[in-house]
Amino acid sequence: MGGGFAADYDTFPLNFVSHALPNDGKLTIHEESGDGGVPSIVSGTAEEYTRFAWLLARNAASHKSETHWSDMKAMQDVYKSSKAEKVYHMEGNVINGLDVLTGGAVDEATCQLVGKKKAIHFSHYSIQFGKVPPGSTAQDRESIGKEWLKDWWKICNKSEPPTIPEAVKAPIRTKGDPQTSEGKTGIETPQSKESDGSTGQASRPVIYTFVGHTDASKLEREQQAMLKVWLR
Repeated sequence: MGGGFAADYDTFPLNFVSHALPNDGKLTIHEESGDGGVPSIVSGTAEEYTRFAWLLARNAASHKSETHWSDMKAMQDVYKSSKAEKVYHMEGNVINGLDVLTGGAVDEATCQLVGKKKAIHFSHYSIQFGKVPPGSTAQDRESIGKEWLKDWWKICNKSEPPTIPEAVKAPIRTKGDPQTSEGKTGIETPQSKESDGSTGQASRPVIYTFVGHTDASKLEREQQAMLKVWLR
């Protein structure tokens, strides 16, 4: 896959308009935190994604004894162990959903808090520790996010939320679909509820943007090489 922007599906756009990769295409984590950021939105060139994928693969290979070692944990570990070397850029363009899930209605104070942030991330953590409707779980973060966005748009933008015409909605592609297209956007979704092979739950979709083509055979070779490193 080419370079571009990648986002978790529980990250919603606020003021996100971008036609160029920031920091000259260097890998950028857009949600800031003291321990290395949260990869809710990531951007970079194809070369930068490949460079960092190698770092994550090698890091995962050195943590095989861990019962749970996610991409975020690996990323933060790489960040902490890099010392003075800047392995990626980190910017505060994404606000954490916990900051707005206070139990109160969206008001002018909320508008000031959100400001010009590009997106908001309704993470597992924000649903667990924020004030949400009784009985809500992390599985409800899509609906919680959508309802909050409607209120935010009405109060902060003084208008009704826009609708997306069917003709311009992003196409849906499933994992394993080899087709890539320059300038196309889409949502990668699991092919079945058993797609992750372990929990019986569907793998979470990722919104992506293609910027340029990638040699499919070269990508496959890189993926196989990374897998060998991780399986050692």
